[in-house]
Amino acid sequence: MKNHPDLTKKDYEIITELGRNREGGRVSYLAKKISNEEQVVVKQFRFFCADTTWHGFKIYTLW
Repeated sequence: MKNHPDLTKKDYEIITELGRNREGGRVSYLAKKISNEEQVVVKQFRFFCADTTWHGFKIYTLW
């Protein structure tokens, strides 16, 4: 069993993990929108990790 988040209630299905960023506590996933099969990238922010800081999050909120 894969340890991917279950986003089916939000109309998304995780396909595979793309990568991890230890500094920002982020995990990137390739996913698809169930209703139209569109591929998307989902970023999961994990602030409970020991080395995680707000620095990585602030960079993403600027975009």
